[in-house]
Amino acid sequence: MRVIKLEGAAGSTRIDFYRDLLLALGAPADHARNMDALIDSIGGNDINQARLSYVIEVSGISQMNTEARQVVEEFRTMVHALQSKGAAVRANLLTAHSTAF
Repeated sequence: MRVIKLEGAAGSTRIDFYRDLLLALGAPADHARNMDALIDSIGGNDINQARLSYVIEVSGISQMNTEARQVVEEFRTMVHALQSKGAAVRANLLTAHSTAF
């Protein structure tokens, strides 16, 4: 399974997280910055350049502000919902660079 790594500490807002994630997924420039759009693009597996299966690993959670941590938690919940529908995607959230969150 391919690992897509994001450094969470680098982004401090919801917008930063979406920007970094969409860039890492190879999403089109006009991809909406919300969970519904991510459900469609990841679950549909036909919009982004990155194709399933992959793990999205977000490190530096402990350095993120409350807003950014909240969107990452929403993202993890969304990924779990996609997994329950059979999508080959996983989200790993790390407090630092090697500690599971």
